[in-house]
Amino acid sequence: MVTLMLLKQKKKQGVLLINPGSVRLPKEHNEGTYCLVAIDHKKVNVVYYTITGKEVPHLSKSFEL
Repeated sequence: MVTLMLLKQKKKQGVLLINPGSVRLPKEHNEGTYCLVAIDHKKVNVVYYTITGKEVPHLSKSFEL
């Protein structure tokens, strides 16, 4: 398995694995994170936010199903 930073989102054999981070015990950021997942037909958008609601663009990603 790759490191957590590289495995924030990973599509493997048709399964999308998502690590939303932690709002209580953050490891990689000073501020906790969570993510929202939006599914639109065959596209999945995973967008990460800090607990103050600021988007974290370098973690966010889109996938085709």
